[in-house]
Amino acid sequence: MNDGAADTDLERDALARVARLRSRFRGALLGLAVGEAVAAPALYGRPGGFAPVRDLLGGGPLDLPRGAWAAHTALALASAHSLLATGRSDPEDQRARWRRWQQHGEGSATGECLGISASVARALVADRPDPALADGADALTRVAPFALRYLGDPDAMRQAVRASAAITSHRPETADAASAFADMMRKPESGFDTMDPANVSPLVVWLASPSCDVTGRMFEIAGGQLSVATGWQHGTVFDKGDRLDPAEVGALVADLVREAPEPTPVYGA
Repeated sequence: MNDGAADTDLERDALARVARLRSRFRGALLGLAVGEAVAAPALYGRPGGFAPVRDLLGGGPLDLPRGAWAAHTALALASAHSLLATGRSDPEDQRARWRRWQQHGEGSATGECLGISASVARALVADRPDPALADGADALTRVAPFALRYLGDPDAMRQAVRASAAITSHRPETADAASAFADMMRKPESGFDTMDPANVSPLVVWLASPSCDVTGRMFEIAGGQLSVATGWQHGTVFDKGDRLDPAEVGALVADLVREAPEPTPVYGA
């Protein structure tokens, strides 16, 4: 192989790596937006308190249009724009962009600030988190841009994530959780990358193939793990043999719940 061919191969490999990274960067933000849009009808709902969501429906308590995202994605996008514009993690620039979203809907899917939590709203107005309010999940849901920006510098990534979390969160545990979550998103230096989105692809390919003969079931896949969620099962039955009295239902439910096995949380719960 001559030097020219070797250089061409190296350039081709380098371009392929850049393309894969770009795809993963886009996928991280697109996945956040799609996940938030899918969850719109169930926002603030309790498990079992809403109909199954099988498509991009919109609606919900925020009355979102079909496919629209809300606060978590808007905050993450503003963080990403800040990192691109400043070339570094600048909490003051992030705060300014989040305020523009809060006041003018900049970066939202609808032109309005929708889904902002009380803790974030207060922190942006008062210029500091309010210790009287519980931290929300926003510090965790906006870590992706920082994990991507500081892909090769984990220490700088953790510092940036903590500084960003401190804008709207006051508890040290929140910063710890955000930093740990960002670490999970980084590709390991060696071995199997359990967080690679491509790990889901084999299941999706099979589900869409003619050989798939399963329907009406729910699958859980993470890394190299695949399982079938068992769903609802009949538990212990109390039979009075007559119509129940509302006054006795509470005690009966308490007994049935006590006898029932603890539900297994799904991935991410």
